[in-house]
Amino acid sequence: MTDVLYIHARPQADSSSMSVNARHTAAALAGLGLSCRVMGLDEVTPWDRTLGELHPRLVITNILAVQVSVLDSLAGETPDVEWVVRCHSNLPAMFTAPELVRRFRSVVDLAESMKNVRLAMVDPAEAMRLRSAGIPAITLPNVFTGELAKFSRDEPISQSAMHLSAMFAPRVLKNPAAHVLAAAAVARQDVPLVLHISDQGGNMPEQMRMLAGACGLSIMAHPAMAHDEFTAWLAARIDVGLQLSYTDSYNWTAMEHLALGIPCVTSTAVNFSPWQVAPNDALGAARAVLEILRDYAKASAQALEAARHVQRRNSDMFAATINRILN
Repeated sequence: MTDVLYIHARPQADSSSMSVNARHTAAALAGLGLSCRVMGLDEVTPWDRTLGELHPRLVITNILAVQVSVLDSLAGETPDVEWVVRCHSNLPAMFTAPELVRRFRSVVDLAESMKNVRLAMVDPAEAMRLRSAGIPAITLPNVFTGELAKFSRDEPISQSAMHLSAMFAPRVLKNPAAHVLAAAAVARQDVPLVLHISDQGGNMPEQMRMLAGACGLSIMAHPAMAHDEFTAWLAARIDVGLQLSYTDSYNWTAMEHLALGIPCVTSTAVNFSPWQVAPNDALGAARAVLEILRDYAKASAQALEAARHVQRRNSDMFAATINRILN
């Protein structure tokens, strides 16, 4: 028997393809003494056989991974299984309660009609807005179960040039231009730097290169890395991170920087960083980077403390939610 079945959208849920979120969620559940099976969507069909073989007490999934029609038919047949549909809008600061209700209408209706189906929001503010609209949404936040750096850093890694990370998936909401402009504004203060970006295909990396070239900025593009490879690369190469996305329910990359004692300047959408600016405030982001460089040891210690805080906060909230569901 399995306590929790976690279903994510990626196929073949082995250690290499498992999403970062799935990996950390499974580790958090194990920390609560619960057995957890992580499966890709392609592995759970036919559903009735999967549920019959595993006998989970709780199934956690998301809107993309499970069609509401499938969940509707299964939830009614499995009253002894708790179902949590874990959601985030990617626009936590922008949606009002009525807009959130409309966005998740199908899941809201299902959660209201089925006693064993719950709508869980990743972002606490979104859950609060839904509850204000009379929707019994719960909060099941993302959790970071990785090890934090034992010590903060005394100084940047390289003395010849600062290495600035702007690593993110090629999505417009990640606000790529602001990252290049912020880096260029830092460089204009006679700070030698290299901007590192992620090249995962599409036009965005090339557009960032063109903008960087127009600004006289040195830029390096990196292919997608496995999670462990990425964190090792961060620890070895990067001095400061930039994550100036327009919206975010949770930003794994920012958290991974902070957990390594790497200061990370973010937009206000990433509400756990000590250095926050408006998404399009490239000059404000540059000023924050320069402030970090003036006392790098202090900034590194602040980064690590911020990581400790959000790790404790989200872990406590996650555990409390899971215990309420199962007990």
